[in-house]
Amino acid sequence: MAFGPDAVADHRAVGAAGPGGAAGEARAAVDERGDRRPVRDPISKGTAGGHLFFQCDDAHKTHAELEERGVEITEDPVDQPYGTDFGLRDPFGNHIRIAEMKAA
Repeated sequence: MAFGPDAVADHRAVGAAGPGGAAGEARAAVDERGDRRPVRDPISKGTAGGHLFFQCDDAHKTHAELEERGVEITEDPVDQPYGTDFGLRDPFGNHIRIAEMKAA
């Protein structure tokens, strides 16, 4: 995982790579004092809006495993032009999508 400022002065980026080498990046706004509360507070209350996306190798298998563990599934797997995805909500109420991408 890599932490540090990016090209935008009021953002910080966090990058991560999974076992297959797929990389991702998340951004969090901070004010001039480095205060993350404007971002952290809405996320912890489930009121941030938007979706967080994750990628998996098998959407149906991942969906079944999460459902078995009691995760709140908001949408069953659906075929999309880019692959198969489904929706869930974290314990705070934030929306999350998990997708199995089609081969390029």
